[in-house]
Amino acid sequence: MPSEAIVAPTTAVLFQRVSRAHAALQQSEFRHTSRGVKRNSIILLHLMTTTTTSHALGRLRDRESPNRRPVEVIYTPKPEWPLRSTAEHPKRLRLSVLDSSFNPPTLAHAALARLGPPNEIPNSEYMPSPSNSYDGHLLLLSVTNAEKVLKPGDAGLEQRLEMMELLAGELQSSEVDHSARNIAVAAIDEPTFVGKARKLREFLLAKIRNITKLSTEDEERGDSTIPVPSLQLHFIVGFDTAVRMFSTRFYTSQVAMSSSLKTFFDPMGDNCVVVCARRSLKDGASQEDRDTEEREFEENTEVMGYIEIGRVVLVDMPGDLQAISSTKVRKGGWDLVPPSIRDYIEREKLYTSV
Repeated sequence: MPSEAIVAPTTAVLFQRVSRAHAALQQSEFRHTSRGVKRNSIILLHLMTTTTTSHALGRLRDRESPNRRPVEVIYTPKPEWPLRSTAEHPKRLRLSVLDSSFNPPTLAHAALARLGPPNEIPNSEYMPSPSNSYDGHLLLLSVTNAEKVLKPGDAGLEQRLEMMELLAGELQSSEVDHSARNIAVAAIDEPTFVGKARKLREFLLAKIRNITKLSTEDEERGDSTIPVPSLQLHFIVGFDTAVRMFSTRFYTSQVAMSSSLKTFFDPMGDNCVVVCARRSLKDGASQEDRDTEEREFEENTEVMGYIEIGRVVLVDMPGDLQAISSTKVRKGGWDLVPPSIRDYIEREKLYTSV
């Protein structure tokens, strides 16, 4: 099957979607109270802003469409995502964004998605804990990548998004980390992290404003002044991706890169943090080679300043996860993916020509 073909959602994915919609409607109880009506309005907003995978990709590809959105949400666990609930109005909202090609999603992706936020104190040891968790999580796929293009044997974009839904389901059913249950799946047409941050912020803040407007009873009294929380995006990335972020070849000039990154990290700008998983040892590479690459990255004048203020944080993955890569899975490492994704790969006969 051509990698760009539009395919129907699998039975497993459809079952998940129907179950989630049913649960959302059940939770509303269809109460004929002011709060009940508002809750139903939020659910309708939720159903309008989530979409089938094929329609989402179609809109993202059609750049002339008046219905085009900057971000296409494929799945959210509940209508009020990224908020934990409509009853809460937090002053700050921290969202983990795992941006990857997901070709396919692996156990390493699952581990990265479960990461908690780094400590607030710059240069302190990275120690996530249950009391220090993200408010929400997002698995994000860009339909345009700054370097990667679809190759023969790769999963198509729609298939990757369906596997991301399955990964979200695996994370939600996990008893290890309850915070990972507030996790969504989305697609975006933007190759750079600077551009992604801008589009995500605009989209998420607009969504939060709609939710708080519909959920507040104070609005009936003419008071619609509930403040929108300060949004902080934590991009969870691999080492190679972090290196590209600070490479001038992805910008028009050194000055343009410095300016873009300043806006990206600035608390008064896009207010982003980059959490970077340290490089794993590549086949044939030595520990010394890896240490040299990391040292060169950390000593980069652009990177160094952001590490010092805690805007770039390097974290260690457990040894057994460091060696996992999507490339190894495509070559037959089916034990390196969650069970539902392994079943999907076999059922869809993916990566058979790799």
